[in-house]
Amino acid sequence: MKQLKPGAIIALAIPLVFIGLVVLQLLSGGREEIAFLPTPVVAHTPSIRTIEEQITFSGNLRPETTAMVIPKVSGRIIELLVSEGDVVTQDQVIARLDDQVLQLQAQQARSAYEAAESQYQKAVQGARPEEVANAQASLNQARQDLETAQNNFERTENLYRAGTISQARFEEAQNGFQNAQTQVNNAERSLNLLIEGARSEDVQTARAQAEGALRQFELAELQLSYAQITSPVTGRIARVLADEGNLASPQSPLFSVISEGTIFANIPVPEGLYGRFLLTSDTIGVRVRPIAYPGEIPFLASISRIGSTIDPGTRTFEVEVGVENRQDLLRPGMYVNVDFTLATLEEALVLPARAVLQREGRRIVFAFEPAEGNRGTARIVPIVPGGETRDFVQILEGIEPSTQIIVNGNSFLEDGQPVRSVEVAQ
Repeated sequence: MKQLKPGAIIALAIPLVFIGLVVLQLLSGGREEIAFLPTPVVAHTPSIRTIEEQITFSGNLRPETTAMVIPKVSGRIIELLVSEGDVVTQDQVIARLDDQVLQLQAQQARSAYEAAESQYQKAVQGARPEEVANAQASLNQARQDLETAQNNFERTENLYRAGTISQARFEEAQNGFQNAQTQVNNAERSLNLLIEGARSEDVQTARAQAEGALRQFELAELQLSYAQITSPVTGRIARVLADEGNLASPQSPLFSVISEGTIFANIPVPEGLYGRFLLTSDTIGVRVRPIAYPGEIPFLASISRIGSTIDPGTRTFEVEVGVENRQDLLRPGMYVNVDFTLATLEEALVLPARAVLQREGRRIVFAFEPAEGNRGTARIVPIVPGGETRDFVQILEGIEPSTQIIVNGNSFLEDGQPVRSVEVAQ
């Protein structure tokens, strides 16, 4: 059974005491005195102590990044190498696609590149010695053929003028001589081209074709590598979104990966605290208490970002806090309470938080004005509060350290109401 705090016991006991007094009055026949029975309360003076001015808000944890793993090429999934919850490193292969078509495309691109590169190197380096020799031999043969054709033409021309052969024979010899001359010219040009080498524009064209073929080969190799699906970040597999045998495509993600290490919470904070957070964020202490670990020591955190806008609907701004995920205990989506320590107040005049009430838009306390014995009067005293914690409120103005303040039984009191102190703690 949960043990109650002393203050809670006192607060619970006061109504019981009051009921006991009423019953006692009824049994004794004092009906007229019941209306004037003083309300039992607990009062004591403020205390001087060091407190941490602290406020608490709630939110949910989220990872630093969530990466969706989407394939860059289409293909059938032949192997999934990870499961949900597995820790992965950046560039680790986590799935494989069928890559047979991509391999054939890469081989074709490689062959085309090698052929284009060979033509470019040939244009740069010029003809080989054996090619020049063959061209020279062809020219020599063409010259011999020209000499033979010329002799035959001259002999045939003499016979034609003498009228011993027909015109057809003469024209045939004439054509043979002209063809032989053309062959010599062609052979000379071919030999000169081999000796001089390719023109600069031809070399540039061959180079451009080789570079274009290289880019196509590199693209094919890159697409082939895309068949190996890798993790874009170091983190944990949050979800596996496909099964082996499914067809993967660039339109459908296969995995979601959340980053490891620092984890974050986005906390909505009331607008009234914006200036204080913005100006003193470096000195504000932060502790995160996940409800999943109620008995654990709070996680130390720090403010990583303060929102630049105010939500007009909720009148809040966003404070992002970063938490070191010690021992890998925190998970995205966990609900957490975040304690912000705004300041440490030394030797502060404080009252229990239950002693400070809100009445008609102002903060007040009830002072106990003693009369006869332990009886007295409850008096409203407006106060100016300072720093606050879950248990205490600093009092800046309104009361003195010696003022007795009602700390229990004050919820329904009115100014000037008779009260009876059942306990006065100095």
